[in-house]
Amino acid sequence: MGNFKGCLEKRSAYNEIIEFGKKRFPITKQCLFQRLAELQERCDPEENEEISLGSLKSMLLFLFSVKNLKKPVITLNDMGIFQTSWKKDRKNLLTTSFIDNWSLNYVIFRPSRHTPERIILNGVMNELDFKDYLLEMRLKPHRKK
Repeated sequence: MGNFKGCLEKRSAYNEIIEFGKKRFPITKQCLFQRLAELQERCDPEENEEISLGSLKSMLLFLFSVKNLKKPVITLNDMGIFQTSWKKDRKNLLTTSFIDNWSLNYVIFRPSRHTPERIILNGVMNELDFKDYLLEMRLKPHRKK
């Protein structure tokens, strides 16, 4: 994982990061790069719409680190930050926003075992710690083997 992160850190242009990612991700995840190309095309430099390269690198590291990952919905907010979400149903949702310095903001909606209301968890965390946190909570944004 450290080698992947180190190689990402060295990349300084959007297309350079994308090309590196395409070579490292399994073929089953290549649709991710089609989505990233679509999002890049929608950005208008004349409107000062820029994509955060730190956010892109952070998202790729997280997606690379989680094995058997289900395809997330990927969006780009108005600040150029990548966001992903996985939804099982109305009460089961995981949303992340990837910020610079290998961190993310997260919101987790999950059912409560004790009330009809859903539980809402949110915070900021290093993305690899967050991956471990998901495993500890038995939340899996990935397919069962």
